[in-house]
Amino acid sequence: MSQQLAYVIITPYTLYKSRTGGILARLITRTGMEMVGARMFAPSLELVQKYSEAILSADDPQDRRVQELLRDYILKNLSPDPKTGRRRRVMMLLLQGDDAVRKVRSVIGNISTERRGGETIRDTYGDLILDEAGNVRYFEPAVLAAPNVDEARQKAKLWAEYSDKDGGLVDDTIAYGADEKPQRTLVLIKPDNFRFPTGRPGNVIDFFSRTGLTSSASRCTG
Repeated sequence: MSQQLAYVIITPYTLYKSRTGGILARLITRTGMEMVGARMFAPSLELVQKYSEAILSADDPQDRRVQELLRDYILKNLSPDPKTGRRRRVMMLLLQGDDAVRKVRSVIGNISTERRGGETIRDTYGDLILDEAGNVRYFEPAVLAAPNVDEARQKAKLWAEYSDKDGGLVDDTIAYGADEKPQRTLVLIKPDNFRFPTGRPGNVIDFFSRTGLTSSASRCTG
């Protein structure tokens, strides 16, 4: 097997609910992949529109209706807030290894109304709730990822094109009260935590999330 690069996008709602650590821990431990990149984005409307257009795919094992739900979700929830113009945070993770795209997609899982005991990330953190007539009441995919190698390459390249403009240290993505004075600090997760495929990096992230801190930037260095 050749080395592949797979991406995972953590949605604004998942970041807001401080589920990043749990998702990262599952990705590392269950795929055995090496995490080689992490970047925070505050996507522009232009990037969101281009990404949403690329979601519909004849090669995606999920049916057309689910793909359309994903497209509409991306347009609504990743675009800047139409009332305030404030951009929303998403985090992109890059994982590398043999057969990375298939392994990552397997751990993430497909979207279904039938839960399977938390086997996949979407079983645990995602939701698709229908009413009695089969109409969608609530939908949250938790994370976004490509279904195959070609689309992983194509979509990762799209985000890379906007990396400098829409990514990095993202400001003005969180509304603070008039009496709040936000500060910044730096946290380094030591290389030893990534030496083996364990949940330790995710546990560290969860520890800081429980303090009420939010991530405004992320980066892998080596």
